[in-house]
Amino acid sequence: MKTAVQLRKEFIDYFKNLGHTFIPSSSLLPINDPSLLFINAGMNQFKDIFLGYKKPEVRRAVNYQKCLRAGGKHNDLEEVGIDTYHHTFFEMLGNWSFGDYYKKEAIIWAWELVTKVWKIPKKRLYATIYETDDESFELWKKYTDVGEDRIYRFGKKYNFWEMGETGPCGPCTEIHMDLTPDITATPAMINGDSNDLIELWNLVFIQFNNKGNGIIDNLPEFHVDTGMGLERLLSVLNGYGSNYKSELFQDLIKAFGKDLDIKYGDSPKTDSSYHVLADHLRALVFSISDGILPSNDGRGYVLRRILRRAVRHTGKLGVNEPFLYKHVGALIKIMDKAYPEIKERHEFIEHTIYSEEENFLKTLENGMKLLNQRMIELKEKKQSELSGNDVFYLYDTFGFPADLTGLICKEQEITIDSDGFNEIMNKRREESRQKRDSDGFSFEDALKGYPVTEFSGYDTLLSDGEVLGILNSSGQPVEILCSGDSGYVITDSTPFYGEKGGQVGDIGSILRPDMIFDVTKTMSYNDIIVHEGKITSGELRKGDRVRLSVDKSTRSSIQRNHTATHLLHSALRKVLGNHVKQSGSLVEPERLRFDFNHFEGLKPAEIEEIELNVQRDILENYPVVIKTMEFNDAKESGAMALFSEKYSSVVRTIKVGDVSFELCGGTHCDMTGDIGLFKITGEYSVSAGIRRIEAVTGIEAFNQFQKLFRFRKTLEDILKTSGRDPIEEIVKIQNEIKLLHDQVRKFNQKKSSNLA
Repeated sequence: MKTAVQLRKEFIDYFKNLGHTFIPSSSLLPINDPSLLFINAGMNQFKDIFLGYKKPEVRRAVNYQKCLRAGGKHNDLEEVGIDTYHHTFFEMLGNWSFGDYYKKEAIIWAWELVTKVWKIPKKRLYATIYETDDESFELWKKYTDVGEDRIYRFGKKYNFWEMGETGPCGPCTEIHMDLTPDITATPAMINGDSNDLIELWNLVFIQFNNKGNGIIDNLPEFHVDTGMGLERLLSVLNGYGSNYKSELFQDLIKAFGKDLDIKYGDSPKTDSSYHVLADHLRALVFSISDGILPSNDGRGYVLRRILRRAVRHTGKLGVNEPFLYKHVGALIKIMDKAYPEIKERHEFIEHTIYSEEENFLKTLENGMKLLNQRMIELKEKKQSELSGNDVFYLYDTFGFPADLTGLICKEQEITIDSDGFNEIMNKRREESRQKRDSDGFSFEDALKGYPVTEFSGYDTLLSDGEVLGILNSSGQPVEILCSGDSGYVITDSTPFYGEKGGQVGDIGSILRPDMIFDVTKTMSYNDIIVHEGKITSGELRKGDRVRLSVDKSTRSSIQRNHTATHLLHSALRKVLGNHVKQSGSLVEPERLRFDFNHFEGLKPAEIEEIELNVQRDILENYPVVIKTMEFNDAKESGAMALFSEKYSSVVRTIKVGDVSFELCGGTHCDMTGDIGLFKITGEYSVSAGIRRIEAVTGIEAFNQFQKLFRFRKTLEDILKTSGRDPIEEIVKIQNEIKLLHDQVRKFNQKKSSNLA
């Protein structure tokens, strides 16, 4: 019998021996990619490489990737619990070629791994190809012994893979497997609804870029992207007949059973609910671990739908109180060796799920009363469809996702008006839709073809470079900017830091003897740095040699605030607990903003202790040591990484004494003493489970202390309490006022009595 641990290792080792480099799984949260709700395939983190925006660090890669298919183009949510092999969260085993090998090697190696290493009988296997892909047909026929009569052609629906509505895509070839005991499945069952003949492995040949609106271009290089579900493979190799029979689910299902009166195996219907709970808890734990939190819009709403769907199934199993959160630990025990990040965030994940369950259960009862009433009314009127208005009201008022309402209605043989609901939803979305970016153009398209900018700003604030391109204020490429013109300048190298990782971009000047371009903002797109600004004198042409000068004062202020965020992160973990992780940040010259996961507002004493810890670290004047390391070496050395960030195989680490050790690409002080002063100016909630701290450093912090000092001095002068605490005097005055109010009240009562 194979285990998940063994299969991950065997797959990775097989392709390592073929020259592939292991790349760790990325977060489920897509970074800088609005086309995706979630990472839904192993190739997502390599999208920029496929599109030619980024050069690959390796030509061959292999990994196991966390995936979530619960929204957008790839959505398996409705299938969970119905069949034995669809999931929201699953692990994808994959190997990639970035402009290296192509169809021939991918097909040969896949066939060898499946038939020789894992010894799946060839007579159980079929190959499918895209309907016009004659090359793949010939390769299967020539280099494998699958048999020409077992190679089948299918159209775009089944054998043309697309990441999303737009992006990299291409024809694919798949390996399908007959699971019947006596090998009696027929070719007609391929890509059908039967569980007896299923897709095992998909080999995608990425050669196009779908730009939308029917525009599909060839990519600069052709690539290979393969994907095979670990859960399905585990079931196939062990002969389980169901993904839910493997230890990935069974250990979790057994944990559920200890707290339920209805046992697994009692009936197919209740077993289906067990399957839904196991699948959905996996999706919730991994999503929350990666910083995706339940909310009312976007991917947060999808997560909320998953949780509320699970709550409905706990009710079917006889539980009407928070249940899922109790089993987070059981899931972590199953998965933490492959994904240690979930163990690090155990407490936070547990608390988030508990809060969501508790809140929904409070509204579920009232929502069900209304829904039951509506269903009774429909039956009395001999109608069988719930209106779109009612579906929307349940969603808007009680948080019932439309699919949950549909599921409940289906049990009473009632349908829902999905078109009516969607019409109302689309109208609401249109009303609340944000305006497009004021730039009115896409930098991703405007910068296509430019090389990655050489950044020199870690070592210097002044350097020379060549102008590679100029865009006017509308984003159109131009040859020249004249005095008074605004626009964007791209150079081959620059000391200007482009905004990313929460740190704002530098300001400064681009200079020639007869020209000044004031840089008011610096941005970074796929490591191409863009200077935004205005010509204040002279002219700037494409091809000019220029001097780039970063404003030193502004950069120094940014560095103070950035290094302070690292000290703040450390202090928060020290005071509040190791569950604290950064959930976002903003580093500006004037202030810093730091988001982190925590369950409740900070007490005044906690804020003071955090401030004191940071200030002590500043006064210790620790050196800020910056090193470049291999990602895996950095992680093994204890460097903290953010799971919402993309990291290369080589990373930059920032170590502050024994206080802080993080991966970070930003600019920093040389010594913590450079920060000077640190003062927290605000602490509040951003969303469920996420708090925000705002703080200032250096001169800004000094100004805060001066302001507080002046305020106290003014109080002392008004209250005439020089040398004494004005607060005591205010309390004394408040007590005197209260006493006088009591005396006046008693006098008025006596006066009223005398008058009577």
